[in-house]
Parts: sequence; C-alpha cells; structure tokens
Amino acid sequence: MSENSTHPRGLRELVYARLPEGASPVDTACHPLHRRIIERAGGDVIEETTRKLGAALGGRAHIVLEIRDGDLDPARDHELMGLLTQTDGGVLVFGVAYETADESSVP
Repeated sequence: MSENSTHPRGLRELVYARLPEGASPVDTACHPLHRRIIERAGGDVIEETTRKLGAALGGRAHIVLEIRDGDLDPARDHELMGLLTQTDGGVLVFGVAYETADESSVP
C-alpha cells in the first residue's frame, strides 16, 4: 500500500478507496509484523498473516491490506502510527470486514 508514501492519506482513505461502492465497515483487525520477522521469514510471513487475518474475519466480505511507513497520516492515525513505529520498518496487516447496502437490509 505504499504507493502513496509521499503523501499520506490516512487510514480511512486507504480503506474506503478499496471497499466496493456502498459498503460499510463492520469490523477491523490488525496484526503488526516487525521488520526483523519479515527479514527472517521473507515475504511469506506477510502472505500468511494476510491469509490468517482474512480467515479471522470469518465468512464476511472483507479486504486485507498492508500498511507501511508513509501510508498513514500522523495527525489522524495516532494509534496505528504508534503500532507501525514499533515495527521498526515493518508492516501492519490490516483487515476490514464490510457489508453492502443489500446485506445490511436483510433482517
């Protein structure tokens, strides 16, 4: 997700830009991966964490994205900025479960 690293947009923009039209977030999960873990395990650890986080969100529709240094806006994303800083150059694997307007209107 670091394609926007020179101009942070903030978590809300990163997430909402990836959701289908009319979708509303209903749950989130986050897993920090320290730089040293990534270096030792390679990119596979990110892929495996992404898979596990998606499974943890259950059968609901969801997206999982990687958040890297420069992706967040420090003025708005204080809590996640702290987690990201603790990864020492690693990533946050962030998942969002969502509902569409059709799903949320079902009794």
